[in-house]
Amino acid sequence: MRREERTVLPKPRNMILGALPDQERQRILAGAKLIDTPQRHIFSMPSHPFKYGYFPESGMISELVRLANGRAVDVSPLGIEGFLGLPVLLSDSTSTHECVMQITGSVWRVRAVELRRLLEECDVFHKLVHRYVHARYVQASQCCACNLMHSTNERLARWLLIALHHARADTFQITQEYLSEMIGANRSTITVLMGEFQRAGLLDYRRGVVRIKNRVRLAAAACECNTVITWAFNQVFIKPVVHL
Repeated sequence: MRREERTVLPKPRNMILGALPDQERQRILAGAKLIDTPQRHIFSMPSHPFKYGYFPESGMISELVRLANGRAVDVSPLGIEGFLGLPVLLSDSTSTHECVMQITGSVWRVRAVELRRLLEECDVFHKLVHRYVHARYVQASQCCACNLMHSTNERLARWLLIALHHARADTFQITQEYLSEMIGANRSTITVLMGEFQRAGLLDYRRGVVRIKNRVRLAAAACECNTVITWAFNQVFIKPVVHL
Protein backbone atom coordinates (compact mmCIF):
# COMPACT_ATOMS: atom_id res chain seq x y z
CA MET A 1 0.00 0.00 0.00
CA ARG A 2 1.35 3.37 -0.97
CA ARG A 3 1.97 5.63 1.99
CA GLU A 4 0.04 8.90 1.84
CA GLU A 5 2.36 11.90 1.59
CA ARG A 6 1.68 14.98 3.70
CA THR A 7 2.92 18.40 2.66
CA VAL A 8 4.81 20.13 5.49
CA LEU A 9 4.82 23.90 5.24
CA PRO A 10 8.04 25.77 6.15
CA LYS A 11 8.31 27.16 9.68
CA PRO A 12 7.01 30.75 9.75
CA ARG A 13 8.90 33.73 11.16
CA ASN A 14 5.88 34.60 13.30
CA MET A 15 6.94 33.66 16.82
CA ILE A 16 3.57 32.34 18.01
CA LEU A 17 3.25 30.01 15.03
CA GLY A 18 6.93 29.10 15.31
CA ALA A 19 6.56 28.09 18.98
CA LEU A 20 3.78 25.59 18.28
CA PRO A 21 4.34 21.86 17.86
CA ASP A 22 4.36 20.83 14.20
CA GLN A 23 0.90 19.28 14.27
CA GLU A 24 -0.81 22.38 15.69
CA ARG A 25 1.12 24.73 13.40
CA GLN A 26 0.24 22.71 10.31
CA ARG A 27 -3.45 22.72 11.29
CA ILE A 28 -3.47 26.52 11.54
CA LEU A 29 -1.48 27.06 8.34
CA ALA A 30 -3.65 24.61 6.41
CA GLY A 31 -6.43 27.20 6.46
CA ALA A 32 -4.14 30.25 6.26
CA LYS A 33 -3.19 32.49 3.37
CA LEU A 34 0.03 34.51 3.27
CA ILE A 35 -0.75 37.98 1.94
CA ASP A 36 1.44 40.98 1.23
CA THR A 37 0.30 44.10 3.09
CA PRO A 38 1.39 47.55 1.92
CA GLN A 39 1.89 50.54 4.19
CA ARG A 40 -1.42 52.06 5.40
CA HIS A 41 -3.40 48.91 4.60
CA ILE A 42 -6.41 48.86 6.96
CA PHE A 43 -7.21 45.56 8.69
CA SER A 44 -10.16 46.71 10.77
CA MET A 45 -12.06 49.74 12.02
CA PRO A 46 -13.74 50.37 15.40
CA SER A 47 -17.12 48.67 15.91
CA HIS A 48 -16.56 46.45 12.86
CA PRO A 49 -16.19 42.68 13.30
CA PHE A 50 -12.93 40.88 12.66
CA LYS A 51 -13.56 38.37 9.87
CA TYR A 52 -9.98 37.13 10.11
CA GLY A 53 -7.10 36.89 12.53
CA TYR A 54 -3.59 37.81 11.42
CA PHE A 55 -0.14 36.46 12.31
CA PRO A 56 2.45 39.02 11.09
CA GLU A 57 5.32 37.47 9.16
CA SER A 58 7.14 40.76 8.58
CA GLY A 59 6.54 44.51 8.94
CA MET A 60 4.66 46.34 11.70
CA ILE A 61 0.98 46.83 12.48
CA SER A 62 -0.40 49.67 14.63
CA GLU A 63 -3.58 49.58 16.68
CA LEU A 64 -4.78 53.17 16.82
CA VAL A 65 -7.24 54.82 19.19
CA ARG A 66 -8.82 57.73 17.34
CA LEU A 67 -10.43 60.46 19.42
CA ALA A 68 -13.41 62.69 18.68
CA ASN A 69 -11.14 65.50 17.49
CA GLY A 70 -9.70 63.22 14.79
CA ARG A 71 -6.29 62.75 16.41
CA ALA A 72 -5.02 59.22 16.96
CA VAL A 73 -2.39 57.49 19.08
CA ASP A 74 -0.79 54.08 18.57
CA VAL A 75 -1.56 51.99 21.66
CA SER A 76 -0.20 48.64 20.54
CA PRO A 77 2.42 48.19 17.80
CA LEU A 78 3.00 44.57 16.87
CA GLY A 79 5.11 42.50 14.52
CA ILE A 80 6.34 38.93 14.22
CA GLU A 81 6.02 38.38 17.98
CA GLY A 82 2.29 38.89 17.88
CA PHE A 83 -1.22 38.34 16.62
CA LEU A 84 -3.82 40.81 15.39
CA GLY A 85 -7.44 40.07 16.22
CA LEU A 86 -7.48 39.14 19.89
CA PRO A 87 -11.24 39.84 20.15
CA VAL A 88 -11.71 36.84 17.82
CA LEU A 89 -10.07 34.59 20.41
CA LEU A 90 -11.79 36.22 23.38
CA SER A 91 -15.37 35.48 22.28
CA ASP A 92 -15.99 38.99 20.93
CA SER A 93 -15.13 39.57 17.29
CA THR A 94 -15.73 43.36 17.38
CA SER A 95 -12.68 45.55 16.81
CA THR A 96 -12.16 48.45 19.22
CA HIS A 97 -9.21 49.97 17.35
CA GLU A 98 -8.25 51.18 13.91
CA CYS A 99 -5.67 48.59 12.84
CA VAL A 100 -3.25 49.74 10.14
CA MET A 101 -0.07 48.40 8.50
CA GLN A 102 2.63 50.97 9.25
CA ILE A 103 5.70 49.21 7.85
CA THR A 104 5.14 47.16 4.71
CA GLY A 105 5.25 43.40 5.26
CA SER A 106 3.18 40.24 5.09
CA VAL A 107 0.73 38.39 7.33
CA TRP A 108 -0.79 34.94 7.64
CA ARG A 109 -4.57 35.43 7.42
CA VAL A 110 -6.90 32.87 9.02
CA ARG A 111 -10.71 32.93 9.13
CA ALA A 112 -12.05 33.95 12.55
CA VAL A 113 -14.41 31.00 12.85
CA GLU A 114 -11.53 28.60 12.15
CA LEU A 115 -9.29 30.26 14.76
CA ARG A 116 -11.95 29.96 17.45
CA ARG A 117 -12.28 26.25 16.73
CA LEU A 118 -8.52 25.68 16.73
CA LEU A 119 -8.12 27.57 20.00
CA GLU A 120 -10.38 25.01 21.67
CA GLU A 121 -8.73 22.01 20.02
CA CYS A 122 -5.02 22.98 20.17
CA ASP A 123 -3.69 22.89 23.72
CA VAL A 124 -0.34 24.63 23.18
CA PHE A 125 -1.88 27.32 20.99
CA HIS A 126 -4.41 27.97 23.77
CA LYS A 127 -1.66 28.36 26.39
CA LEU A 128 0.45 30.65 24.19
CA VAL A 129 -2.52 32.91 23.50
CA HIS A 130 -3.10 33.31 27.26
CA ARG A 131 0.55 34.25 27.74
CA TYR A 132 0.38 36.66 24.84
CA VAL A 133 -2.70 38.38 26.30
CA HIS A 134 -0.75 38.94 29.53
CA ALA A 135 2.18 40.43 27.59
CA ARG A 136 -0.20 42.79 25.83
CA TYR A 137 -1.56 43.84 29.24
CA VAL A 138 1.99 44.65 30.38
CA GLN A 139 2.55 46.59 27.14
CA ALA A 140 -0.62 48.65 27.61
CA SER A 141 0.20 49.41 31.26
CA GLN A 142 3.77 50.43 30.49
CA CYS A 143 2.71 52.64 27.57
CA CYS A 144 0.20 54.40 29.82
CA ALA A 145 2.93 55.17 32.36
CA CYS A 146 5.33 56.18 29.58
CA ASN A 147 2.90 58.67 28.06
CA LEU A 148 2.38 60.32 31.43
CA MET A 149 5.89 60.30 32.85
CA HIS A 150 8.44 60.42 30.02
CA SER A 151 9.42 63.30 27.78
CA THR A 152 8.43 63.52 24.13
CA ASN A 153 11.99 63.04 22.90
CA GLU A 154 12.40 59.90 25.07
CA ARG A 155 9.16 58.47 23.70
CA LEU A 156 10.08 59.32 20.11
CA ALA A 157 13.45 57.56 20.50
CA ARG A 158 11.66 54.53 21.95
CA TRP A 159 9.15 54.32 19.11
CA LEU A 160 11.90 54.68 16.50
CA LEU A 161 13.61 51.69 18.10
CA ILE A 162 10.35 49.74 17.87
CA ALA A 163 10.02 50.61 14.17
CA LEU A 164 13.67 49.70 13.62
CA HIS A 165 13.12 46.32 15.26
CA HIS A 166 10.08 45.48 13.14
CA ALA A 167 11.56 46.79 9.90
CA ARG A 168 14.57 44.46 10.33
CA ALA A 169 16.70 47.09 8.56
CA ASP A 170 18.40 50.36 9.42
CA THR A 171 16.40 52.16 6.70
CA PHE A 172 12.60 52.18 6.63
CA GLN A 173 9.70 54.34 5.48
CA ILE A 174 7.72 56.19 8.10
CA THR A 175 5.89 59.49 7.90
CA GLN A 176 5.87 62.35 10.38
CA GLU A 177 2.10 61.90 10.55
CA TYR A 178 2.57 58.36 11.82
CA LEU A 179 5.33 59.41 14.23
CA SER A 180 2.96 61.98 15.70
CA GLU A 181 0.32 59.24 16.12
CA MET A 182 2.85 56.92 17.71
CA ILE A 183 3.59 59.26 20.58
CA GLY A 184 0.56 61.55 20.64
CA ALA A 185 2.47 64.72 19.70
CA ASN A 186 1.93 67.49 17.16
CA ARG A 187 3.66 67.14 13.80
CA SER A 188 5.53 70.40 14.43
CA THR A 189 7.02 68.86 17.58
CA ILE A 190 8.08 65.78 15.60
CA THR A 191 9.74 68.00 12.98
CA VAL A 192 11.79 69.77 15.65
CA LEU A 193 12.81 66.55 17.42
CA MET A 194 13.72 64.69 14.22
CA GLY A 195 15.90 67.66 13.30
CA GLU A 196 17.63 67.47 16.69
CA PHE A 197 18.20 63.72 16.33
CA GLN A 198 19.62 64.27 12.86
CA ARG A 199 22.01 67.00 13.99
CA ALA A 200 23.14 64.76 16.85
CA GLY A 201 24.08 62.04 14.35
CA LEU A 202 21.45 59.52 15.49
CA LEU A 203 19.64 59.29 12.14
CA ASP A 204 18.95 60.73 8.72
CA TYR A 205 15.39 61.62 7.72
CA ARG A 206 14.38 62.65 4.21
CA ARG A 207 11.00 62.48 2.48
CA GLY A 208 9.49 59.91 4.81
CA VAL A 209 12.54 57.64 4.89
CA VAL A 210 14.44 57.13 8.16
CA ARG A 211 17.98 55.74 8.28
CA ILE A 212 19.24 54.94 11.76
CA LYS A 213 22.93 55.84 11.99
CA ASN A 214 23.67 55.14 15.65
CA ARG A 215 21.44 52.55 17.30
CA VAL A 216 23.36 52.62 20.60
CA ARG A 217 22.97 56.38 21.07
CA LEU A 218 19.32 56.21 20.01
CA ALA A 219 18.73 53.57 22.68
CA ALA A 220 20.49 55.79 25.23
CA ALA A 221 18.11 58.63 24.34
CA ALA A 222 15.04 56.42 24.85
CA CYS A 223 13.23 55.67 28.09
CA GLU A 224 13.40 52.27 29.82
CA CYS A 225 9.96 51.09 28.67
CA ASN A 226 11.18 48.98 25.74
CA THR A 227 13.18 46.84 28.16
CA VAL A 228 10.10 46.12 30.27
CA ILE A 229 7.88 45.38 27.27
CA THR A 230 10.51 43.21 25.57
CA TRP A 231 10.88 41.19 28.77
CA ALA A 232 7.10 40.62 28.91
CA PHE A 233 6.92 39.32 25.34
CA ASN A 234 9.99 37.12 25.84
CA GLN A 235 8.15 35.40 28.69
CA VAL A 236 5.55 34.19 26.19
CA PHE A 237 8.14 32.04 24.45
CA ILE A 238 10.97 31.16 26.86
CA LYS A 239 8.88 29.15 29.32
CA PRO A 240 8.30 25.51 28.31
CA VAL A 241 4.76 24.64 27.30
CA VAL A 242 3.90 21.09 28.34
CA HIS A 243 1.98 19.13 25.74
CA LEU A 244 1.35 15.39 26.04
